[in-house]
Amino acid sequence: MLTLNQTIEILKNFSSKHKNLNSFYFGDKWEVGASSPIQYPLLWCSLTSSSITNNVIERKFVIDISDKVNLDESNETHVLSDCEMIAYDLLNYLEQISDAGEIGIKIQPNTYFIFLSTELSTFNCV
Repeated sequence: MLTLNQTIEILKNFSSKHKNLNSFYFGDKWEVGASSPIQYPLLWCSLTSSSITNNVIERKFVIDISDKVNLDESNETHVLSDCEMIAYDLLNYLEQISDAGEIGIKIQPNTYFIFLSTELSTFNCV
């Protein structure tokens, strides 16, 4: 059974090892960039719920992978493609850890695209 800190460390390790990610944040969305400048692309996650049933802890996270889109949106498809690939890489990473017996996880991805503004495009993996 992993603690919340151990789970966050797994996500942080993924972020630091992934060649396309420059920042990792855990916590409230408004805290992103509060302690240091944001370096895109970034991976942000937040715990949305936690419960325990039959000695099994279930945690749900919002995981947000973001990068900047030019104001003229000339790189929009490139950004979406990159963020989507990072999300798939994360799912793959978690499955590999689980298959190796290091953690027991069950991934139920619900993926969708959301545009926050013309300056920022985000791929969310919930």
